[in-house]
Amino acid sequence: MEKPYISRKEQARLTKKRIFDTTMRLIRKKGYSKITIREICQNAQISVGTFYLYFSSKDDILLEIYHKTDQKISFSAIPSSAGCTDYSSLICEYFSAYLSCMAETQEKELLCEIYRNALVSGNNQFLNPERPLYRAVLSVLDAAAREKALVTSCTPSQVCQKLFFFVQSYIYQWLASNELTFAFLTETCIAELRLYLTLYLPGSPHAQI
Repeated sequence: MEKPYISRKEQARLTKKRIFDTTMRLIRKKGYSKITIREICQNAQISVGTFYLYFSSKDDILLEIYHKTDQKISFSAIPSSAGCTDYSSLICEYFSAYLSCMAETQEKELLCEIYRNALVSGNNQFLNPERPLYRAVLSVLDAAAREKALVTSCTPSQVCQKLFFFVQSYIYQWLASNELTFAFLTETCIAELRLYLTLYLPGSPHAQI
């Protein structure tokens, strides 16, 4: 029986997926820092040269993991900013959804490696304007600006970046500590974020200190 024809594009997709899936299995078994590219290749049954056709380094796979986490976040249960007056709560809901998905899909050790890579490489994907989370928060700030609810000399984009820096500082605290729980990250971060938002959205119904 003849094997079904697989296009080169599909073969490339399957090979990249095999490399990624193999790496994830090894990470769960041994931890990210203890695996090597040669070990990944041996387990995926590919050459080292083939690995470098799809990933420039082991750390490059971390970015793939980060992007896949983004794709799993669902904002469908969060109301639209259209006709909204409580922009502060809407923004907090978006960040809550992200933090919950992040904890559900990635182990803390792996998240430490992802953020370590971001610091070393200078490629901070958390602040990437193309991310679904970034676009969602920015859309709320744009709507607030149109309704004159955004009280600041900063543009919506500038405020958006400030909010992401604020939330990221809590993520760093959580990752750097063995004592802080995920409950601290979600509850404390979101509570403090709501207070921080009063600087920009003082008229929001729940923006009260």
